[in-house]
Amino acid sequence: MGRSARSRQAARGVTVSTFAAIVAIGVAARAGAQPVPISQFAPTNIDVAVARSILQTVSQLPPVTNVGLSYQYDPQLDTFVAAKGSLGSGMVPAARFARQGSITGVLSFAYFGLDEFDGEDSASIVVNVPSDRFDPNSPKYDLGVASRVTTDVYVARLAGRYTVLDNMDVGLTLPLIVTNVGSRYLVQQLQGQQEIGRFVNRGVSSPDVGNTLIDAPLNEIGTPGGFNDGTNFNTGNMVIDTKYGIPLDTPDFGLGFQVELRLPTASESRFTGTETTSLRGLFLANWQSQIVGAYLAAGYEQDFSTDVLSNGSVAASITAQVTDYLLLEGGMNGAFYVKDLDLYDSSKFGVVLPGTTVVAGSSNLGSNEVNAGGGLRLNPAGDLSLSIYATTPVTDAGYRAGEVIAASVDYPF
Repeated sequence: MGRSARSRQAARGVTVSTFAAIVAIGVAARAGAQPVPISQFAPTNIDVAVARSILQTVSQLPPVTNVGLSYQYDPQLDTFVAAKGSLGSGMVPAARFARQGSITGVLSFAYFGLDEFDGEDSASIVVNVPSDRFDPNSPKYDLGVASRVTTDVYVARLAGRYTVLDNMDVGLTLPLIVTNVGSRYLVQQLQGQQEIGRFVNRGVSSPDVGNTLIDAPLNEIGTPGGFNDGTNFNTGNMVIDTKYGIPLDTPDFGLGFQVELRLPTASESRFTGTETTSLRGLFLANWQSQIVGAYLAAGYEQDFSTDVLSNGSVAASITAQVTDYLLLEGGMNGAFYVKDLDLYDSSKFGVVLPGTTVVAGSSNLGSNEVNAGGGLRLNPAGDLSLSIYATTPVTDAGYRAGEVIAASVDYPF
């Protein structure tokens, strides 16, 4: 082993807890100064950010929709009549229903990665801190704090619907989620606006800027609540919903409502969803001929515990029936949150260390997220439906999914 390799190995032997115990601004601090609590400047809301992205992405997986069966109101018969027509949307829930008394089962798989921070995919912020934690008037220093968290998410979603009436059904969805999480946390002492600007723009990719004090994974620095780097598995959030179709005497149009109750069955610490409960209502409208169709779903979700998960939502798509067995579709979906999510909870910095102020960067992840994409649905035999879809971000704010690839199979019994 060469000298450089031995040196690197020795450097790794210095634990991060030792770094956190010393004065964060190093030898520049005056004698007797108390340590700057570095761990208190670590991000505290990554679990909520991951949960928010997973909730939205899982809700965008192909819905449980019968391949081509819908019920239209016949005024002469004063009841709904089944009509076997073109395939239904795979991107937008629709006011379409299977036969009364039938159970439709669906199995979906999806993969997506979360890595959409600013500054070379890092969340970066610069704080001006006193050298003595008990003396706000002590000499101050600029510390750059940056975090990168990459998360690979694998989802297997089990879902089913039971048609209670010709124009009403109930559904249940349970995702099984595996996340593979890797992180990096960096603290540097900065001097001058040039170094501050480079740090904000490059985040954890800027170790050549200033004096690096800490460079380690988040699970090694004692972040509040801990941090689970590595592989995590748990159930996601179970959703129970009911859908109702408004009786119409026009054969190509459908109107309806869907109400969804999200249960706190996931684990934020394992990055599989949220441990809070919400209620979402959607208005559904769709028009579909034998060849072309248009779908719209819009509504609002209220989380009962935190507003950063409450959002307005909209999804729209256009379908083209290429053959009797193949449907192509393109569309978009968006979530418009009530509040930004502050990754570092930076409003509390001044409480942890009096006199601390944020001088550059922003740790807010944004409130608007829009995706666009498309895919196809195939009806190879009977009422069996196969779907494959992909979406990509249109907006870049927030810690959120990049490209999403999803496949599903559903069948009514």
